[in-house]
Amino acid sequence: MPGADIEIDSLVLDAIDGDRRAIARILRLIHPRVIRYCAALLRPAAAEEVAQQVCLAVFRALPTYPDRNQTFLAFVHRIAVDEISAARQAPGSESPATRLPQLPRLLGILPPRQREIVLLRIVWGLSTDETARVVDCPPGAVRLAQHRALAALRVLVDSLPSGASLERRRATPQRRRHRVGCHGRRV
Repeated sequence: MPGADIEIDSLVLDAIDGDRRAIARILRLIHPRVIRYCAALLRPAAAEEVAQQVCLAVFRALPTYPDRNQTFLAFVHRIAVDEISAARQAPGSESPATRLPQLPRLLGILPPRQREIVLLRIVWGLSTDETARVVDCPPGAVRLAQHRALAALRVLVDSLPSGASLERRRATPQRRRHRVGCHGRRV
């Protein structure tokens, strides 16, 4: 993906100037990421539709792209967040608990901040520094939140028997329980 990121960054200025080929290439490069991001947060039918809306919104917003210490993918992510939020607020939209079987439910178990960081780092492929700018926190906090999120997911997945469905619960690493011996002292 880093090669695609470099290509996107090199095409942005041409696309802003109205180069149709650059615009088409950028949309082809971001579309798979947008679909993965939407699919991680929405049901399949809605994910495809929202992904199309995101790409259309990116196309419309491209001439006004503000390069303020922000990568183009962070700009696209902001648009995707807005479109997903609008789709969730639309009448008849599903609650997060009734979505797809594995990935969305796994991610839905994480706290919102950790979920966002995992999606930005893994789905969008942003660096730690880029993710930190998007979520407005220090890079060390991003690394820590990502580590905790992945550890929680690992514990959850490892604790499931094969083929078991996921129930809606908080993913927290299991704490080691201390044995209590005589007189209430830890052993």
